[in-house]
Amino acid sequence: FGQIESIDGNTLSITDRNGNPVTVQVTDTTLIEKNASVSVSDLAAGDTVIISGSDNTDGSITARSVQVAPAGRFFGGGGQPPNGAPAGQSQ
Repeated sequence: FGQIESIDGNTLSITDRNGNPVTVQVTDTTLIEKNASVSVSDLAAGDTVIISGSDNTDGSITARSVQVAPAGRFFGGGGQPPNGAPAGQSQ
């Protein structure tokens, strides 16, 4: 999974969780979900996505599915950490 950096037609440029660039090809049969099935035009730079698909010889991925994760789900998202000690530990 990773964060969309840019979209060019049916090609997504994504930075994966390790900071590596990944090119994802979206086809007519790719299932794209963002709380409901949507199309590639509903995606935006900055969206965090989970990609399932097959690797191509050029290093890109042809996506079978693209799931858009809620903001901050995988790469942080601001807000304050919870107060208190972890379960089973005293403060």
